[in-house]
Amino acid sequence: MLASAGYWLALHVPLPQALQPLVTLADLLPRWLVFLPTCLLLLGRRGPARLAVYAALTLLNVFLVLDLKLHMVGTNGANSVLRVGSYNTGGGRVDVSRLLDWFESHQLDVLLLQESGGLRLADQALPEHLNPHCHAQLCVLARHPVTPVAHLNRTPLGGYGTYAASYVLSFQGQTLPLVNLHLNTPRHALETQRAPITNYRWFLRLHERQAIESMLASALVPAADRVRAIVAGDFNLTQQSSIYRQYWSEWQNSFSQAGNGLGRTKHTRLLGVRIDHILAGEGLEALSSEVFPPMGGDHRPIVSTFFLR
Repeated sequence: MLASAGYWLALHVPLPQALQPLVTLADLLPRWLVFLPTCLLLLGRRGPARLAVYAALTLLNVFLVLDLKLHMVGTNGANSVLRVGSYNTGGGRVDVSRLLDWFESHQLDVLLLQESGGLRLADQALPEHLNPHCHAQLCVLARHPVTPVAHLNRTPLGGYGTYAASYVLSFQGQTLPLVNLHLNTPRHALETQRAPITNYRWFLRLHERQAIESMLASALVPAADRVRAIVAGDFNLTQQSSIYRQYWSEWQNSFSQAGNGLGRTKHTRLLGVRIDHILAGEGLEALSSEVFPPMGGDHRPIVSTFFLR
């Protein structure tokens, strides 16, 4: 109980900036670790009371810590439906023909890609009805007209690469603001685990840069235009992180509203976490949201279906 409560409080109670690296690490660690203390309850005598406590703690961990979602999936009888996908291809470690087949078979209207430079979409012989647009590693593939608006680069922040690109999507006579996002990665902080001092500094820098990038990217869509806007991509943040709650909680998270299961979009042998999101304004109703098997790399594509109110 104390382990679960402590974990939940660490992610939801505002803490000083100096402690944010510990919170970030706790957020990214395998969440099944919170089950270890409760498993000790099964040692020794296994009376009804002990098993009841274990069952209650298991349910608490599954819903509050593992963030299990359960929803009834429906179509709402809507004809004006938009299907949006997001996928970090891991540097283009995906076969383009397989990606296009997947795009068509699931009837996507638009697909936002991160780390997609290796795909070289501009050099591919794509079907005429598909419109690709790329800003460095961020690409959008759509079956409807897309107009680039702006993009944000890390150079002013002392880094490199484009972390956000905005567009206007023309869909059924309407214009929808669209943002493709790839916030700073925690990879470098996690890779310096053997040097604790350096590691802690990396986590501090990570938190600062993710906060700045989120602040600037969230401003790409003016408040007046957010009603039918969509922001999707690799946030490198869970919904429980303080940065997500500060800059993105006002948006509707499609998986939280219409997804089922754990929705782990970053999945390795030990780590499973939902850090890829598809967010929408109030003028879009999420009808379903699903995470699909990977086609390469350690991320999984996520697809959400929206009804335009």
